[in-house]
Amino acid sequence: MSDNRGIFGLEEFYDRQVSNTITNILDPFIYDKSPAPAGTDFGYFMGGMAECCPYVAPFSTVDRLDFSNDTANMVPKAVLTTEKAYMRGFSSLTHGYTAGGYAPAVSNVVSTIDRIDYANDTAAQTAKGPLDTAVSSNNVGLHNTDYGYSVGGYNPTIGTPLSLNQRLEFVNDTTITSPKGNLSTPNRYGAGAGNQSYGYYSGGGTPSRISSVERLDYSSDTTALAPKGPLSRVVNEHDAAGNADYGYHAGGWDPGTPYATTNDRIDYSNDTAVALVRGILGYPGRHGPTATGNTSYGYWTGGYGNTTNSYRLDYSSDTTLMSVKGKRTTFSQNGSGVSSRANAMPLTLTSGDTVRGTPVISGPSSGYAYFAGGSASGGSPTPIYGGTSTIDRIDYANDTAVASVRCVMSLRREYSSSGSSDDYGYIWGGLRPSYFQPDPRNLSSIERLDYASDTTNTAPRSKMPYTSYSGGVMGSTSYGYYAGGANTNDPSAPILNSRIQRLDYASDTTDTVTRSYITASPSYNSFVEGASNTNFGYITGRSSPRNSIVTRLDFANDTNNTVQRGFMASDASTRVAAANADYGWFGSGSSSTLSYLIMQKRVERVDFSNDTAIAQVRGDLSSPAYGTGASGNASFGYWGGGYDTSVVRRVDYSNDTSTGLRKGSLSRGNPAVGTGQQSYFLSAFSSQEQGRQTSTKPPRKRFIDLAPEVLSPNVGPAFGYAMGGRGYPGNADLSVTERIDFSNDTASPSPKGNLAAARYARDGNHGTKDYGYLTGGALYGYDFSPAGFANHVKSNTDRIDYSNDTANLLARGPLVEKVEAGGTALNPNYAWMAGGDGSGYGPFNDHVSTIQRFDYGNDTAVWTVRSSLPYEVFGTRATSSPSHGYYLGGHRTNATSPSTTYTNTLRLDFSNDTGGVTPKGTVNQPLSYPGGTLYAPSFAVTGNKDFGYLHGGSDGNYFSTSQRLDYSNDTAGTVVRGQALQTWRYSASGTGHPNSGYVIGGGTSTYVERVDYANDTTVIGFRAPITVARYSIASTSAQHFGLPSAPVEAPFQPPFPLPTEAPNTSTAYADYAYLVGGFRNPADVHAGRTDAHRYDFSNDTSNATIRATGSPSPGFRRGAGSGNANAGYHDGMNNGSANVFKIDYANDTANLASKANHTWSPSHKDSTSATSNANYGYYGGNNWPTSTPKYPSTVDRYDFANDSFFAITPIQRFTNATAIGNQEYGYFAGGNMEDPSNNQIKVSNVTRIDYASDSELPRLKGNLATAFSGAGGNAAAGNKNYGYFGGGNTDSSPNTSLVQRVDYANDNVVATPKGPLVVEVHRTGASSNLNFGYFFGGGTPSTPSSGPTGGLSTIHRITFANDTATSSPRADIANPLQQFSTSNASNYGLT
Repeated sequence: MSDNRGIFGLEEFYDRQVSNTITNILDPFIYDKSPAPAGTDFGYFMGGMAECCPYVAPFSTVDRLDFSNDTANMVPKAVLTTEKAYMRGFSSLTHGYTAGGYAPAVSNVVSTIDRIDYANDTAAQTAKGPLDTAVSSNNVGLHNTDYGYSVGGYNPTIGTPLSLNQRLEFVNDTTITSPKGNLSTPNRYGAGAGNQSYGYYSGGGTPSRISSVERLDYSSDTTALAPKGPLSRVVNEHDAAGNADYGYHAGGWDPGTPYATTNDRIDYSNDTAVALVRGILGYPGRHGPTATGNTSYGYWTGGYGNTTNSYRLDYSSDTTLMSVKGKRTTFSQNGSGVSSRANAMPLTLTSGDTVRGTPVISGPSSGYAYFAGGSASGGSPTPIYGGTSTIDRIDYANDTAVASVRCVMSLRREYSSSGSSDDYGYIWGGLRPSYFQPDPRNLSSIERLDYASDTTNTAPRSKMPYTSYSGGVMGSTSYGYYAGGANTNDPSAPILNSRIQRLDYASDTTDTVTRSYITASPSYNSFVEGASNTNFGYITGRSSPRNSIVTRLDFANDTNNTVQRGFMASDASTRVAAANADYGWFGSGSSSTLSYLIMQKRVERVDFSNDTAIAQVRGDLSSPAYGTGASGNASFGYWGGGYDTSVVRRVDYSNDTSTGLRKGSLSRGNPAVGTGQQSYFLSAFSSQEQGRQTSTKPPRKRFIDLAPEVLSPNVGPAFGYAMGGRGYPGNADLSVTERIDFSNDTASPSPKGNLAAARYARDGNHGTKDYGYLTGGALYGYDFSPAGFANHVKSNTDRIDYSNDTANLLARGPLVEKVEAGGTALNPNYAWMAGGDGSGYGPFNDHVSTIQRFDYGNDTAVWTVRSSLPYEVFGTRATSSPSHGYYLGGHRTNATSPSTTYTNTLRLDFSNDTGGVTPKGTVNQPLSYPGGTLYAPSFAVTGNKDFGYLHGGSDGNYFSTSQRLDYSNDTAGTVVRGQALQTWRYSASGTGHPNSGYVIGGGTSTYVERVDYANDTTVIGFRAPITVARYSIASTSAQHFGLPSAPVEAPFQPPFPLPTEAPNTSTAYADYAYLVGGFRNPADVHAGRTDAHRYDFSNDTSNATIRATGSPSPGFRRGAGSGNANAGYHDGMNNGSANVFKIDYANDTANLASKANHTWSPSHKDSTSATSNANYGYYGGNNWPTSTPKYPSTVDRYDFANDSFFAITPIQRFTNATAIGNQEYGYFAGGNMEDPSNNQIKVSNVTRIDYASDSELPRLKGNLATAFSGAGGNAAAGNKNYGYFGGGNTDSSPNTSLVQRVDYANDNVVATPKGPLVVEVHRTGASSNLNFGYFFGGGTPSTPSSGPTGGLSTIHRITFANDTATSSPRADIANPLQQFSTSNASNYGLT
């Protein structure tokens, strides 16, 4: 818009307004800057139990209190997912959460987090999280606007109160909770309240009641809670509410009475003071009340004594007795209270607020990366060759998923280049694949993708003045730039081009113009890669002869040629780049001295603020790559595809020295392993790349009501698919697939891709929003014998790609136990098939009870057995809610006794699928009938997220009625809704979408009938029939059973929170390391120590302290430790004993217990080394050189479950080695060996034991960079990805500060030097948690043979995320110590 007058579009006006190029007179016309209401004026009181002592069953009731009308009694709302009590909750602005609890119907204690939607609080609650550790006993709930915290509690498996602090991120609440800073003392039955900066935990029982108060700092929530002023009393089973200034902790059980009325006030501005007693709880007092509140009042309800009353405290007059208000619908105690007004949550949000999960200012227009075109080959069953025109999209919020195909380009392109403006992606030039197009192949056109409508195919917008491929693309806010490139077919242009073309985003149908040139040799300009921020573009070459020069284009002066700045660290070819505002990361490519097919995974980083420096080498990609596309956002870079692969690799910019992670896959090829079909020389782009994430466009709003505009929900296509079956007449097995268009279901279904092999499959249908699957089934062509029938039952899984449904179905992972006529439940991540028949014919009684699970994220893998039904059953079918699967009906045919028909409903908890099933209500009418000749399910199932529907059935006669199962009230059984079908038929199939179900085929029919869920008592009638009459069909849809969807704000969606790798959480003992045995000085060098020290990782500036004393006497040294989550197991030289001694972490002041003997002779148990997984410890040993044989060659495996040793495998003879590992492998490194002349020499060998096949010979892997010996110490630390070997002595030094890192994912290469340690040392020990490795004590002799001349007490730490830095001193051991052994509950990647 060139003028402020005349005719113009609103979008034009909006763009000018956002860029401040016009007077914003009409600001409110575009978006509302006034405060917007946040939260709701209600409190919710959930669950609990009516009485205790003896306990009665908990309930799932949820009652809502209207704060604006609080004298009115509460009203019931959506119930919890199960009956539970002794739990607490927390709240976001939009949802309330209830975490854990005592739920005897499911388990003694649960990890489920139930969520209620405040905007739709009659809708069924959904299971979120879950908690990493299941808890009950009033685990305290704390929260601010972004996170909820479950603190303390009790788990009977652990057996003690817990100090755990488990955090749920509201915007990513389907992810398991992450561990944060713990309580200083394990606790349960406490209470909690706070404001938006701090949360306070008070009282509780440990088990004696206490008065302590601890504070959680939300801004530093990895730090342990800090002690604050106590309550005025000792108390537990109380509850708390509060506002921004004060927290009120009322009721409970104190030594004076189980009916306490006391109300303690904590002053947040003076929180070290003793709490003041304020207005008391109404008479009589209560223990076990439930509390929540708003900014003005706190409400306590229920408690021991069978009351339904609620009591209100007026914060402005808090010395006044609480007043009686509205009642709960039932008696309750020890439930959960939540409100979006609690803990000083904000009442309004305005433009500029930064509440996570409550977008107020939008960012750029999409949270996605797009990968366009590329060369493609391979795949099965139909190989694809040449280039592709598809554009794949990766969702940053779900980057482990297979990329979705969004649209296609007008041409197939390979070797293209891509860039982005805020609103559009641009694909420049490239080649038309020779497989499809003869010369000339080169392209000059530029195509555009509209982010606001990315399912619309791209179209050409502009063109360059010459054809070109493999140039480098950069971009400013207003322009895109294409630099260099190659041309083999256009005689008007040089083969290698140094020109820089500019595209004006505001006028992108105008041809590009040449602005300047690259200042480098012509050979530099083929296979160019560019990276940029909004001010400068950086160009580096990637062809032969390879060039490492980096030149810079100044966008503000783009008619000036580029200026040379720095250099790449290496001269690799065909690498590609991702960038944010500060740096560019150049990764993948091929070596400069080897063939181009030798792929690289090296990543180098260019610092835009210091761009004359040589690029820094950072961490590698997760796998070598060549011919990839790369893009990203502010936090992560993504490299997709490449030669012979379709995988997507991610680099975390904040931790870019670590090896990147393998994430999802492009849509081409095998999404589980990323092979079988390759996609290379493609290009990638994103609206958030290269510093564009700083856009502050406000969200567009509808003028009519100022509500944000939304796009359609992110759901799969609205089609149903009918696959396979038995044809009629003739009973022939079919492979045909037909598609029903839900939006036009009176039109005839259309034929689509066939099954990989013909068969019928009764309820083997399932799927996601992107793919449909058929599993199991059988063939009709059989001989009449049990063996004949069994041979015709199938374990196959076939997959249909909804985005390419004309292609034949692909074979995916098979069942463990082949069955047909089992029931299949599902959620977006997995499918669970239960029951069925393994013979294919009922009378042979080969029914099964197994529940097998299929992983959609790894769909080429074999199904896994998770649990079982309580009986073997044939003909059961299944429906699914978002959190549970339901298996209904079925029968059992018995050869010698009457057949059994089941009317049970069995519920499977998806979050605990190894825990079996729970009986729920019964079906109202029989579903299948084992009589006659029809040994088949006689009913079809459909459903959405709220209800499951069962259509038809038989008790000898056949029904045409429909029954409905209400997931929110699943103990009530099914309810007959009416005659929803016009005709009955056996072995029909069902599928549908959120509003309607479709019953397809069955018997001799081609019928398709629709049932509308909103009007499910009325016959809707026939829709267009399928073309082939058949029964035992498998039907599926992208929208059945309410597969979840989420509206996306349009068109300026703020970035979704980026996924992070789940932390390595552990048990209650994960914060401690134990140092056992050893010696302090020459006086006890032979006897060894008899004590154990404990070191607290969570408070690592405090010294290690002695816990167990009087350990085995005489003591031991020169030993090794292994362990699991609960105990450590230590050996050592001990005057002839071959025992292992156990330290129990839960009782670590007790003497160590003597356990099993090694299989070695006692003299061999000296200078051992050990590693472990959760089940076994692995010990490698030696003997003093005067013994014969000198070095044992076996590894002793210690079984933690039954305290026994077993010699498992020979291993290279060594002594003084050091060991570490993760949960899959153990590594023994370095040490001494004997040469042919019987001399001890130091070695650099690294030997790996595969725990899954530990009877096989260990494998030699990559060597250490420097040979060393631990000299009787075992100084290795690590996490699940790396092992760090530190200290020891080498051939050149009696003690060393060297740290060497072994990469478990790439363990064939030489270890990488890291660190170093802050002190040169040997005979030291080490331990680690997820983030840090700790090195303890050790000795410092002047020569290797000088003997023990004294030890160190120093404790120093290496940081895994910054492992090139020198270790930092943290604390000391209580006494100097060396040649000891270590163990802890979080070492070796334990979780």
